Amino acid sequence: MSLVYSCITRGNVVLVEKGFGNDNYFNISSAVLSDLSFNMNRKTTVPQDNFLVHTTIEDGLCYLCISNKEMGRRVPYLYLDAIRNKFKESTGLYQRSQAATQFELNRNFSRILGDMMNDFNDGKGDQISTLQNQVGEVTGVMKQNIDKVLERGDKLDDLVDKSDNLQAGAATFKTTSKRISRKMYWQNKKMVIIIVIVVLVILTIIILAATKVI
Repeated sequence: MSLVYSCITRGNVVLVEKGFGNDNYFNISSAVLSDLSFNMNRKTTVPQDNFLVHTTIEDGLCYLCISNKEMGRRVPYLYLDAIRNKFKESTGLYQRSQAATQFELNRNFSRILGDMMNDFNDGKGDQISTLQNQVGEVTGVMKQNIDKVLERGDKLDDLVDKSDNLQAGAATFKTTSKRISRKMYWQNKKMVIIIVIVVLVILTIIILAATKVI
């Protein structure tokens, strides 16, 4: 999708032109110009071969561009409005256009036509396309951020699972340690009782022996 040719004419007199690559563009534009009426301001789009020829007529001057059919009409007409405003800002050229001869203004304005076509072909002159590109870029960044958040969420879920497992393990350890502690407590108690009984038996034997009872 691109603009391939542009010119400004006074009637059928081409004052300035710029084309990219195909010498036949001049013949295509000439065929369309020959069928136009320059007595009233209007816009037209005419299909020619594989192209669309767009024109804006204002105050006897015709601003024309040729584009691929896929480009439609909106962007070419935005381009024509832009070059019309640019040309009218060049007061000297606009005044000269009333009497200039064929291609007389090429030296002054042809490069500007080419630069502006390139800008619109790159989407720089079309604010809607620019906004769409910006929205696309922002959407892409948001998708990447969402993917990262989701990935981070998976990692957080793993951490939560591990934390739950650790808590469950800690609870089990606490229960087991209490049970073992109680078991060890009673084992110690039993040991103390046995020792006390043994000591008492030994003391009893000693006392009985000393009194010659045994």
